[in-house]
Parts: sequence; C-alpha cells; structure tokens
Amino acid sequence: MAKRKDVPDSEHSARAQARAWVIREQSGPFDKADRDALEAWLARSDENRRAHERARSLWLGLAPLEEAFAAPAEAPAKRKLGRHAGLGGAIAVLAACLAVLWLGLPGWIVSWQADFSTGTGEQLRADLPDGSIAYLNTASAIDVAFSEDRRVVRLLKGEAYFDVEENPDRPFSVRAAGGAATALGTEFIVRRNEADTRVMTVEGLVGVTHGGGDEPVRLKAGFMTHYSKDGISQAPEAFDVSSAAPWRTGRIVLGDLPLPDAIEELDRYVPGRILLMTEGPFDRVSGVFSVDHAQAAIETLAATHGLRVNRVTPWLVILH
Repeated sequence: MAKRKDVPDSEHSARAQARAWVIREQSGPFDKADRDALEAWLARSDENRRAHERARSLWLGLAPLEEAFAAPAEAPAKRKLGRHAGLGGAIAVLAACLAVLWLGLPGWIVSWQADFSTGTGEQLRADLPDGSIAYLNTASAIDVAFSEDRRVVRLLKGEAYFDVEENPDRPFSVRAAGGAATALGTEFIVRRNEADTRVMTVEGLVGVTHGGGDEPVRLKAGFMTHYSKDGISQAPEAFDVSSAAPWRTGRIVLGDLPLPDAIEELDRYVPGRILLMTEGPFDRVSGVFSVDHAQAAIETLAATHGLRVNRVTPWLVILH
C-alpha cells in the first residue's frame, strides 16, 4: 500500500478513517503513540468503533497477502457534486460523460466481432478446437481462425493467457496490433494496451515478430518483451513467473506504481472510466487487491492519498 500518511480528518466518513487506521496498523511501524491515538479516535463515537471493527474483520476475512490490503466489498455511499457547481463545471462533466461513451463504443464493436469475450471485471476460460485453452482477463476479446496447417488467434483487445496444445505441424500464433507471438506447445500471456503489446513466456519458448520483416525475438520461460508501432524491444526482460497473471486467482497486484498508474490498472476492472483530476506528488503504491473489490480498492487508495471521490454516473468517477 501507499506509504504511511495521517488519518483523514473529521470531514471524511468514519468508514474512510477506519480504513486508514487499519492500513496504518498493518503496513508500517505502529508504536504506543499510534495506539493511544487510535484508542482516542475509537472513544469518540460508537460509529468509529463499529467502522474500525468492520474494516479489521474484512481485512482478516479476506486473508490479504503480506503488505497488502483487500478493501471491503461494500463501497462507500455515493457523493454528489456540489449544488452550486458552476456552468463550466457542469459542461466539463457532460463532456467527460460523452467521452466515456465515445471511448467505450469501439470496445463494444470489437466484442461483437469476437468468438470469445469478457465484460469489465470478468474472467473466462475458452476451450479452443485443438485442445488449447485461452484464459481471458477483464474486458478482453479474441477471434479464433484455425486451418489445417495453422492455428491463429487474434487478440482484439485486453489480455489473455494461452495454454497451447503441442502440434509441430500446426504453429500456434497470437496476433495483436501488427505483431505476432508464435509457439508450438507452451504457456504465454499477451496483453494489448493502447501504447504497446506485451508478450510474457511462462513455459516453453515463444517467438515474437512485428510487421512481418523482423527476425523473431525468442523468449524463454521467465522473459518478456513488448512491441509498438516503432517495433520490438530487442532486449527481453526477466519477470517473476509466479506473479505473471494474478487475475487468474482473483487478484490485482500493484507493484510499486505511481498513483496514476495504479488507478489506471484498477480502472480495467470497473465499468466506465476513473479520472484523476489532480496532480501529485503522491506516494507510490504497492498492494494486492481482490478483483471482486476493485471499486472499493479505488476508494481505499483515494482515502489514503487524501482525495475526494465524486461518482458522477455509474460509468464516471472523478478523483480530486
């Protein structure tokens, strides 16, 4: 989680303050002065005590990993924009809502074209005709085009983990954004982002090409590369195979990310868009959250960074 910060002041809800106290207890030094301050806060009201008990029991019940905080499933009450927001603010909000709808339209069209797809926050196992398996992460889509001599899967959007049935006579390729990852029998991950596409080999060997003319970049197990319109990163990077696809076990792992990047990663698992409308500096974020509690995880990160949450619509959340 984020580095230790002061607990939110009285203008925040008891629930937000309770979460902050639990984070302080679990993620850093908690000395006698801290304990005395917590006891004083608990003594202020029964509401504070109940909120703290709920936060602690949720923490223990969700069994988070070390130095991680799994936020509660029940999101805090929605906040509305100020009653006296100016016309300019209302126009900006309307424009943001329209932008969310416009940005979402291509994704809906892609899903209609796919053989297998997932909605936001969903995961899916897709059994392919050759016995291979594709595991789709949130908001992902694939198109399957097998022939007698080739097995081709197009990753139309999102992220997928492939467990490939070995067949030397029929290479297995995943194509995305002008590039391809090809293997005979192996396990690998392809994640398509707006800026680039990442390929990670979990087991076996994968050859990655881009644009048709490049020599393949060969990735053995535990190595990854990425490509964009400018070509392939020629220096494969090592990664931890054990944490390659935490979403397959219902987890979202944030590893020492800047807050905007952490919000962007969590945004993949909730409907609509989350806009961070203020600049830092912010503490970096590390933690493990439940896929099922992505909304509450965003609330938690906002609370620990002193940000307000405005839920303008079910599809637009503004942090400021």
